[in-house]
Amino acid sequence: MRKKKDDRSAIISVNQTQEKKDSMQTKHSDNQPEIKNSLPKGLSNPAQRALFGIGITDLRQLTNFSISEIKKLHGMGPKGIKILIAALDKQNLSFKAE
Repeated sequence: MRKKKDDRSAIISVNQTQEKKDSMQTKHSDNQPEIKNSLPKGLSNPAQRALFGIGITDLRQLTNFSISEIKKLHGMGPKGIKILIAALDKQNLSFKAE
């Protein structure tokens, strides 16, 4: 017959697991540079990662790229392009001419 853990040991086990997760998150976040994101809300994570991958973290940086260059990025789909165009228009900005 297996012995059941008493409640205290279960709580300690849960707390140790949470502490381990917290320390892993801290270590992970210490290794990652913080990216200040001023891209429009509603842009999918894959689209954001695609832009971050080429160094774009700010909407104004998009003015250095044409729409066709941004469309070629893996993770950037038609919805993302529409969101970017709308956000640029709102700030009286636009993509670079083709």
